[in-house]
Amino acid sequence: MSVADGFATSPYLVIHRKDNAWILSDPMTREHVEVGADALAVIGALGSGAEASRWEAALANSAGWLRTVFNPGQGLWSDPTGLGERQGDDVRGADLFRLLCARRLLEPRDGRAYADYLQPLASVLDPAHLGSFNDRVGRYLIRDLRLKQSWRWWHDQKFTPDGLSIRPGPYKFVHEYFFDQYFGAKSLSGVRVLDFACGNGHFAARFARLGAKVVGLDTAPELIDLANQNHGSIASFEGVDKPENVTSALAAHAPGSFDIIYMGDVFLILAMLPDADAVVSDLLAQFTRLLAPGGRIYMLEPSGIFWLASRLGPEEAPVVVLTEYRKMLYNVAPTFDRVCRLMAQGGLALVEYVHPQASPAADPSTKAFADRFPMWDFSAWMVRGAND
Repeated sequence: MSVADGFATSPYLVIHRKDNAWILSDPMTREHVEVGADALAVIGALGSGAEASRWEAALANSAGWLRTVFNPGQGLWSDPTGLGERQGDDVRGADLFRLLCARRLLEPRDGRAYADYLQPLASVLDPAHLGSFNDRVGRYLIRDLRLKQSWRWWHDQKFTPDGLSIRPGPYKFVHEYFFDQYFGAKSLSGVRVLDFACGNGHFAARFARLGAKVVGLDTAPELIDLANQNHGSIASFEGVDKPENVTSALAAHAPGSFDIIYMGDVFLILAMLPDADAVVSDLLAQFTRLLAPGGRIYMLEPSGIFWLASRLGPEEAPVVVLTEYRKMLYNVAPTFDRVCRLMAQGGLALVEYVHPQASPAADPSTKAFADRFPMWDFSAWMVRGAND
């Protein structure tokens, strides 16, 4: 059947209510259009397939509004579902049909165009494919924000511009809250800590205030400058000029130099590199050399299952729609079995695994979601066979 005579609903179409409005959503493509009751009736009648002219005529008296947004534009840890407020005025008839087609809620019935869309981006500005979360962030930075300093956008999603505080949201009320609760309960006086990929030094400083002797390392010169400006009096920070020089920078430290090596939101970047196995292997070889007897590697990383999952239902009782796990397209956080394999190959054993929960002070939406679904995975590792 040709495009001219056959359009059907998306194979993953979900019809649901949000704030007393009817929403047509596709959790795979993260597209959303609000429609009235008349349009719902049309979807029910023609959804299995009809000519374009029939769709246009049937939708003549039906109203619709675009509800798709790029939520991470509001913060990296905001709801990744892509459902926002109404975008512009209502559209009807042929315009509504074209909107539903443009947002892939209606597709040529043979399904080939939809399947082709669910592919990686051919370039950062490619409009013809879905791509991964990181692909879409890159496109958002270049096309929409037109930023030349992408580090500033990434930084300011989590932190205030001066780097001294974490913005309210999941990163503050889950990530930072768990960090403070977990490490605040430990005796860290004199403990030697390496904060690997320390960024602006926020968590390195928190270790230092708990009595630890801290070295922070990062490849972003702007963040190292900010770390030294804000926390250079209580921690030491080392910049690495190129990512490929990280292992040589670590090699400059003597064996057994650290009791703790900490990584926060770091391993997901390493594990998803094309040459991840080799990169992680070289890195872990340095880590195991640098750990003192009984030392630990701690990782606080985004959940490979729930972080980027679409959320539906009321904010106080959300449900999750999982569209991928083993075969990833949009998600960029490795599954935990992959993390375990890479760590085990590096000679490390898992000794603790925790799903952090939200602070009682969290906003209702963050708390409701984090209480039901883990947004981060926390794990502790030691060198296999080493004395505890």
